[in-house]
Amino acid sequence: MRARFAVLQASAVLAVAGIALSCSWDNPIWPKDARSTTALFRFVVDGKAGYIDRTGRVAIGPKFEADGNHGFDDFFEGVAFVGLFSSKPAILADIAGEELNLQQGLLRVEVQRGNRRLMGYANRQGRLQIRAQFDGAAEFSEGLAAVGDGNRWGFADRTGAVKIPLRFAGAGSFHEGLARVQVGQGWGFVDRGGTMLIRPRYVWAGDFADGAALVGEQYERVWFIDRAGNTLFGREFRRASGFRLGLAHVFDGRKYEYIDRAGRTVFAYQERAVR
Repeated sequence: MRARFAVLQASAVLAVAGIALSCSWDNPIWPKDARSTTALFRFVVDGKAGYIDRTGRVAIGPKFEADGNHGFDDFFEGVAFVGLFSSKPAILADIAGEELNLQQGLLRVEVQRGNRRLMGYANRQGRLQIRAQFDGAAEFSEGLAAVGDGNRWGFADRTGAVKIPLRFAGAGSFHEGLARVQVGQGWGFVDRGGTMLIRPRYVWAGDFADGAALVGEQYERVWFIDRAGNTLFGREFRRASGFRLGLAHVFDGRKYEYIDRAGRTVFAYQERAVR
């Protein structure tokens, strides 16, 4: 019997190192997607979303209905999903803020086999490239993808061969040659050979970008580290995103900011407009 499979949109699936995120909680920090190459960054004022460029200039004024900070509304190849999550049909916009009627490519798939759902990968023509054999799978990044068997995670290449054995409690994607992995209750970073370069001592950790990664020992106490594990900027934050295209979105308990790679503020705002 032919296996049926459903293709998953890359931007609409959050597989964060095996952690299930409840839809009832919303991150107040917008997480720019590491796969986006469009240097526009989202902010929300009075329930409306807009975008700035990397200099802090408002490129698209706040005009789209905001539906939390789930990361769905990032730009991919100049197109972003900007409607409410419940919108039917989906609302998309270009980098000028004009609404479009487009859909993204489809890559990751689920195959139903009896009572099991297994994950594999299909090409853009809908043909399976890697047979569905994993209980969990993330998107490919730098030639490797995190894959799991329901208990442990490792990394496979584009042929489906497991290159780093499934020995971690959780795993993220490779960025700048490093991937975050969970050992016990702690998160650290391995290289492409599976060697632990930054020991797993954080409650959680984000991906590396621009030579920096966001880490934390408490969920409302976070900071940035470099590839050697050294703390950057001499500041801690209540909430923050990782760096994407030169900027990070942070909240210090009083105001929201976008900071550059030197830790300087390029744009600051309050969640409610001052009238």
